[in-house]
Amino acid sequence: MKKTIPEFSASFITLTELTIPVVSVVSEYAFTRSQVSNFEIKADFDIAMDPAGKQIKAVLTLDIETRSEADEQKEATGKFEFVYIYHVEHLEKFTQKSKGKAYKMRPVLANSIAAITYSTTRGALFQLVKGTALENFILPVIDPNELLKKFGFTQ
Repeated sequence: MKKTIPEFSASFITLTELTIPVVSVVSEYAFTRSQVSNFEIKADFDIAMDPAGKQIKAVLTLDIETRSEADEQKEATGKFEFVYIYHVEHLEKFTQKSKGKAYKMRPVLANSIAAITYSTTRGALFQLVKGTALENFILPVIDPNELLKKFGFTQ
């Protein structure tokens, strides 16, 4: 009897590893956090698959810079890289082979990986910046599809 695989469920995804190979916050000695009025954020997201191992690797890189009310203040900067390894049950159902050995992921899975990666990063980053010039920074809520645009995903 053939086993039926249900439609996609986030419960198919297990985060098996999280590493943070890049953590850097740079600010001048006289930097004043109270003068920070805003933050400029650049995010880069990359994703790769190992269908045979049912694994997905997601990498989120963030560059953060303060924007202060005082013109003469040098701004603080932060650079962070978060690497996630996920195990995905039934991965073969949510991927398809494209050119050569490349695989293409269905939007529902890509969106879930992007959302989990980004929201988990928010919590980890909140802890990493405590006591630094970026202490008041909270990664804003975004549509996960923004991270996936470069891969051609749209919704």
